Amino acid sequence: PINVLASFVDMAILLGWYLVAVGRRRMLLPMLALTAAELLIALTEFNKTELLLIPIMVTLGAYFARPRMKKLAIGAGIVLLVYLMAIPAVNYGRDYLSTLGGGAFAPAGFDLRADILRAYYAKGGNEIGGHGGDWWQRFDYLPPQYAAMRFYEQGNGGHDYQLVPWILVPRLLYPAK
Repeated sequence: PINVLASFVDMAILLGWYLVAVGRRRMLLPMLALTAAELLIALTEFNKTELLLIPIMVTLGAYFARPRMKKLAIGAGIVLLVYLMAIPAVNYGRDYLSTLGGGAFAPAGFDLRADILRAYYAKGGNEIGGHGGDWWQRFDYLPPQYAAMRFYEQGNGGHDYQLVPWILVPRLLYPAK
């Protein structure tokens, strides 16, 4: 029940920012509060999708009021900025909870999640262990390439060149190839 209602918050953000953009200025303060609260909740939930959906809804609300490509371009820039700023913290939080849970996410309340974020930003926002290529892993065929690059960087470059002579041996002669 509460999860179903939570899905309406994004639509409320879109509608609220639409009303602000068409001139209902008294909605500005409640919409700022709602948007800030939702961003904070999404960040402490370590939820990338929700973190990106909020600025998208704000952008669409303003765009639907007065359609201009400039608004969409600015909104896309803000979404990219939110992504670049928040994703390392989200990855850090997920890794931290996964470490606490021994490989699975440990149950954590708001206080623990807020403490994890405070610890992350207190360290200057540097990830422990680093996830240098995680942002591009989701593109097609890139996770295996990313893994190969990580192995190579760790000194495990592989032994492909030792297997070159076996290329010309037919499977009929050597089935275990």
